[in-house]
Amino acid sequence: MRTDRFNFLIAAMTGTLSAAVFWFLTFKFEDSKIGINTLGNIKAYLILAALWLGVFYLVSVLLEKYLKRDIPKPLKIAISAAGFAGLMFIIYELYDVMGYHALKHIAVMVPFAAGIVALNSFIKGDRLHKAKTIFLWVETGALAFIWYLTSATVNTFSHYSFGRSYNVYHSSAYIDTILNTYYGVPFTGIESELYGHYSLILTPILKVVGMNTKTIGIILGLLTAIAFALLCACVIMTVKSFAVKVFGIGGFGIFGVTAYSIYWQSFPHRMIFPSIAIFILTLCAYKKWFSKKIFFIGLILPALALIWNTESGAVVAVVWALYGAEAFGATTKLNKLLCFVISLPISILASLLAALAVLNIYNISAGGEKMGPKELIGFQGKGFVDDIAKDLESGNALYVHIFVMLFICAVWAVYCLYVKREDNPKAMFALALAATGLGMGTYYVNNPSGGSGILSMYFMLAATIILSGAKVSKDPYDISKTLVGIYAALALFYAGLQGRTLLPQVNSHRNAGAYNYQKFKDFTEDLDSRIAPDTVGGGFGTTAVFMELGRDRMGRDFHFNMEELNNPKHFIKFCDGEDEFEGYEVIDKIFYEDVAFNYYERID
Repeated sequence: MRTDRFNFLIAAMTGTLSAAVFWFLTFKFEDSKIGINTLGNIKAYLILAALWLGVFYLVSVLLEKYLKRDIPKPLKIAISAAGFAGLMFIIYELYDVMGYHALKHIAVMVPFAAGIVALNSFIKGDRLHKAKTIFLWVETGALAFIWYLTSATVNTFSHYSFGRSYNVYHSSAYIDTILNTYYGVPFTGIESELYGHYSLILTPILKVVGMNTKTIGIILGLLTAIAFALLCACVIMTVKSFAVKVFGIGGFGIFGVTAYSIYWQSFPHRMIFPSIAIFILTLCAYKKWFSKKIFFIGLILPALALIWNTESGAVVAVVWALYGAEAFGATTKLNKLLCFVISLPISILASLLAALAVLNIYNISAGGEKMGPKELIGFQGKGFVDDIAKDLESGNALYVHIFVMLFICAVWAVYCLYVKREDNPKAMFALALAATGLGMGTYYVNNPSGGSGILSMYFMLAATIILSGAKVSKDPYDISKTLVGIYAALALFYAGLQGRTLLPQVNSHRNAGAYNYQKFKDFTEDLDSRIAPDTVGGGFGTTAVFMELGRDRMGRDFHFNMEELNNPKHFIKFCDGEDEFEGYEVIDKIFYEDVAFNYYERID
């Protein structure tokens, strides 16, 4: 085995060991200065990532610089054995987490892993390139359509996922800001900004196509399909093996959808801008389009991403800084890592200032107050992050494997791009993917109600990248890559088993009426004929209804505020147990299946 390859293994193992020791101490001594209860979940993960990559990079550089001669064979054997033992351990752990231990699953899993490694090793050349590419895009298109159907649920009151009343709440939380911005209302914070200030980007489109749950559902469905296709394009561009591409795109497509949960929150909301950023960075690496001019013009991307959604916007700023590192590195003699240190604050500050400028132009012109960084963060700055930045409580062991897979991609990419200084599009894809996945992971790992859907996409894509390096060889370095590839193959196999529920899930959405917009439209038309023209709405649940009626519901408080309605003659409120108001009587109870609204009239 070449010395440079062995250096990589030593550095990777040292970084892994350092991170493992830190993680053990963090949970072993919970209340110490480095304990999980003191640091909190997000800080602990950031330190873990910095330690792992930092130790790996430092050891890599030192070994590359000072270790020129070959290492004694006994030491090589000992270190290789330790590495192989570690890899076998995580392979077994993933097998255990999967939960598919039946003989029939093992009988398929083993030949699948062996077969895909063999295909990756022995089938070379570029025969039938055009036909293969067409097949990959047909596969991508078919799965993108299913992703579209998963998100383009135009009837917000349909029964699926966590239940009808759950979706009434979360759909209202999502479209509440859209309705307000459509009518030129300033941003008010709390739930109206739970997902960011995306309404400022959606409103101009809705002014053209019309504002109702149908157009919103279709737009978000299209964004979901586009985001999926962009990430698949990265796989098609950078991975050489046709077999790995086929199974990687398939695993990504079916596992991401089956892991979907919470109405629009994961797909496409926190997915669209990171997908665009990863695609642009991968395409530029593939085409070698790196320049400072593009970097500065492209700062509009993280600015728009920050306006759209705070957490995913922050990750996009980091990903765009990776582009900046390449752009500055291509035009100067500076080390790329130093270039990243320069480009990162530029990307963050420029996008932050640009986002605030756009938001302030709108908010001040709408009669609102000046917005600063805290207002940009919105709901996230009002205790929500503190709620999730605690010790790991989800108990979901799958998260650990998601992070390990992303770390493997990050370590390999850092080695290629910053230690070996190679121009490697796949490494750039891997690094952008890892940065995004780890960034979103710190937000989601202690918020299990969001589901693993937003992280599953990075899990499957990382597995695809890792699997593409597996091949049959006697070289210890290649053997270690193959073992990691088998670990990734298990992840894809797991995705395949999960994918058995893909079509039934889409059918359950259809049978529940998630795509039946006409039914909701008929309900609102009947409602319009039963209520007075001066009727206003209050609280969640009324947002979609008044949007469909073409009226501004007037009430801005998401949880209903009687004083805010200013003593109206008539109002509608979603039935949530608080149904009696002094000076008002219920003159009608309106049902949409088992969703109920009270119609009130003031007693004069």
